[in-house]
Amino acid sequence: TGVTLQGLKYELSQAELTNRFPLGVSNEFVGKPASVIVKTGTLILVFDRKIEMKKIAKTTHSVDIF
Repeated sequence: TGVTLQGLKYELSQAELTNRFPLGVSNEFVGKPASVIVKTGTLILVFDRKIEMKKIAKTTHSVDIF
């Protein structure tokens, strides 16, 4: 709950995402800083390995990238 996406092709504000509808499954960077905020729940971020790690936005929480 409370999912906000900013600076991406498809933005959201305070959305509630569930596993019953794939909203939020695919999005794209548009060449500006982007942020993902999740108030409650789990965030799984998957991106193409060709993107340089230093281009990933700063986060206030730790991010494990496999």
